[in-house]
Amino acid sequence: EFVAGLRRVAERTRDVEGLPVGEVGDLIAPCTPVTSGLKDVQLDFITTFAAHDGLLQWLLGATDTEQFNRLIKVVRPYTDNPRLLEALASLQQLRTFLAELLYQKPPFKNLSTFIDELSKLEVGESELGELCKVQATFELVLELLTSH
Repeated sequence: EFVAGLRRVAERTRDVEGLPVGEVGDLIAPCTPVTSGLKDVQLDFITTFAAHDGLLQWLLGATDTEQFNRLIKVVRPYTDNPRLLEALASLQQLRTFLAELLYQKPPFKNLSTFIDELSKLEVGESELGELCKVQATFELVLELLTSH
């Protein structure tokens, strides 16, 4: 349920571009009660994360830390592509950063509860950067992870 809610938030913020200023408020008003306590970098993180629900779905399925780390270790030698290697490292860092939120706190009653928990994380530009690196190459990373 919260994945769908995140997707709606991302779609609304994507729709803001190119709109007259007067219409922006109407478009994002439904998101305001849920997102009002978040910092800009947290909002950027959420909307960036929501823009690629495949990554979130995959992370939600990767609950076993030892198995995840073993998988990364096994697939790393199968590529010499610097972008993929960097994305694998970023995926590990992102998963570690989100581990408590994704694996210890769920299930969330609704999107608001998830956002409340996410707002407690110290999201910075570094975490946002790691997320962007993973998303930029996620299909290739996923292919690498599932083929070996």
